[in-house]
Amino acid sequence: MPSCGAPRGMLVSGDMSSGPRSLAAPKINLLRDSIVSRKPLIVTAVLFLGGAARAQQALPPLSIERLQLDASAVGSLALGSGELLLPGQLRASAAFHFEKNPLMLLRDGQPYGSVVRERVTVHAAVAYALSERFEVSFQLPLVPSQRGDDLGVAGLASAATSGAAQPWAALRAGLWRVEDGWPVDVAAELGLALPLGGRALLGTHAGLTFAPRLMASRRVGPMIFSAEVGTLLRRAVDLGSDRVGSQLDGGAAAALHIGERLRLELTARASAPFTGIPSALEALGGARFRIGGVELFALAGPGIERTPGTPAYRVLAGLALVTSPRRAPAGRPIPVRMSSAALESLPAVVVAPPVELAPAPAPPALVVEAYLPPPPLPDIDDEEEEEVVSGPRVAIQKERLELKGRVFFETNRARIRKRSYGLLDEVASVIRTHPELPPISIEGHTDDRGTLKTNRRLSLERARAVRRYLIKRGLDGGRLQTRGFGRDKPIHPNASKRTRAQNRRVEFRFTVAGSEHTTEAVEVMK
Repeated sequence: MPSCGAPRGMLVSGDMSSGPRSLAAPKINLLRDSIVSRKPLIVTAVLFLGGAARAQQALPPLSIERLQLDASAVGSLALGSGELLLPGQLRASAAFHFEKNPLMLLRDGQPYGSVVRERVTVHAAVAYALSERFEVSFQLPLVPSQRGDDLGVAGLASAATSGAAQPWAALRAGLWRVEDGWPVDVAAELGLALPLGGRALLGTHAGLTFAPRLMASRRVGPMIFSAEVGTLLRRAVDLGSDRVGSQLDGGAAAALHIGERLRLELTARASAPFTGIPSALEALGGARFRIGGVELFALAGPGIERTPGTPAYRVLAGLALVTSPRRAPAGRPIPVRMSSAALESLPAVVVAPPVELAPAPAPPALVVEAYLPPPPLPDIDDEEEEEVVSGPRVAIQKERLELKGRVFFETNRARIRKRSYGLLDEVASVIRTHPELPPISIEGHTDDRGTLKTNRRLSLERARAVRRYLIKRGLDGGRLQTRGFGRDKPIHPNASKRTRAQNRRVEFRFTVAGSEHTTEAVEVMK
């Protein structure tokens, strides 16, 4: 057997353009074509080349796809987020993905040929929020076109030109929420890939693949910051003298809202294999443009480190449909505030409660008919239903948006109740259709129960929760500011359950220059 003592990264035999020669025994290596580094070889397939081509070596059952899109895409297109979709909300997307040289064959550190030179993948994905805490997703990658060089002279079989890659399913659970007082939103996800695709496509790994991940995010003004860490657990597959298997994954992303429709984002992704092959790193820049429930998006960037599956560069473009969240069911009958005219229209079976009248003066024979006012309304609390309002519930006034209704939250928490989604959807619609409106200060208020500091913090977190909801409905976060007044500005004395409930409110005021409600830093008032 010829000697293989030549150092890695150096050409052992003659001119590669004339094909392999029998002067020495070179090492042939599989990897992606780096556009940055020229490091020593990575995944080594030791093929000893004689004067004639040897029997072709079949490609192993290996998935080289390193990009898995985030189906819900709340934070980033290519990275998970601690936020989930709103309950009942669905996002369905389709994207065309082009990769250049995701897998190359090197001879002594120099390009010998492309196992996969160009790859086009169609990513079909859907995500659905089962509740405020749980979200499910499913992804199916299809490869309509894949091209590579004929490497039969090197003893390597060609990859399939088209087929289906392994499908993914995932369950995501929200763990921490900013509206509950945590500093960031945190979610955990367990992904599962089934070995159902074509193996010759290099799109399906041997056996089941598991992907547990932990992700966090935080909104700061018009920006969303996200981070993710996880592992890819799969069977190790021999690729020559190297092994490709499980790895540690991670990444970070930042997204910036520009207006109500455009969003720019930047993502960095990295992985560290447990099998000893070098790490992978790539950077991706993207843009998203939303029109109603339709979103157009694009993503592109280079690969920086040389690991099988990391291309020289990738370009992706697609379309997503996002539905409205589910609203709360009607539930039990709703008590309403009724006028005297409405009372008079009730059926005759409705009897007004007895009222004691003062003794009538003489003569006692005189009969007096008196109007009996309706009984006072019972005290209401957040646990009871709001009154029914017909017609639009949001009106533009001189200094504010006037709401005919209240935004309801869970008791002592900043979590919006589902029954308020419809009202906030109307707020979003009014702001969206009136771009001439000045920036809006979302102001939270509480009643007098609890400490001053606690109430101010709670009112601010509730205002932030409303702002996050409106941003998810497509509004520009730069137009929405938040303040928390706590119990400092009641509109009624806190004398009863009913007046305290009216003081627990969210207001939308215009931040006009010179106005009392102009906000600058826009945080909790201390």
